[in-house]
Amino acid sequence: MMKKTSISLLCTLLFTFLSVETCIAANELIITAPSSVEESGSFEVTVKSNGAPMENVTIIFNNLNETTNSSGKVVFYAPLVVDNILYDIIAIKEGYQSATKFITIINVPQLYVTASGTEQDGKYFPPITVVVYDGSGNLITGAIVTFNGQTDVTVNGLVTFSFDPYEVGSYMITAAMTGFKDAEPITLTIKATTPPFPSEICLFVALIVFVPIFTTFLILRDKKRKR
Repeated sequence: MMKKTSISLLCTLLFTFLSVETCIAANELIITAPSSVEESGSFEVTVKSNGAPMENVTIIFNNLNETTNSSGKVVFYAPLVVDNILYDIIAIKEGYQSATKFITIINVPQLYVTASGTEQDGKYFPPITVVVYDGSGNLITGAIVTFNGQTDVTVNGLVTFSFDPYEVGSYMITAAMTGFKDAEPITLTIKATTPPFPSEICLFVALIVFVPIFTTFLILRDKKRKR
């Protein structure tokens, strides 16, 4: 009799345990999100339970609380980081077992750009040499630089632009490269070299035309005097 009671009690406990496990499994939240994302980039978090989207689930990421929509989704933006950092994503809903997933926020290095050339009073004369480097001062090869409608690629961080020496104006310089944040554009004011016109050309024409005439006049005058 006692043996039958023990077996019955064991079966009851086992049945209760399995029921609890089944209930927990039925109320389990599942988070779907990318394993990594670049800083400042957006990413989507989806929450489901038993394959069905879960609405009104509280999602906690980077001390921000958002709630899933009817599709079980919510969008976050990755924070700026100085290095690759692992963040957790937590899903909470009353009556359900909370869930956690981890995502790595990837640091994207920044490009920087400067320009050099002959400068006078804050204005530059052609040609212009552009230098592209990262936050550690490393010169970047392969960056695409645009200046005054021209585009070229850096070699050892450098690229040189030539243009009409009489062209003036303010022009923007940009630099971009895959795997880097675009450089903040800089603006250069180009000062034209003074063209040889009209004063220099007029003087040159005067010398060519009038000097021979004047010389001829002197020769003829001297001949008349000799007569």
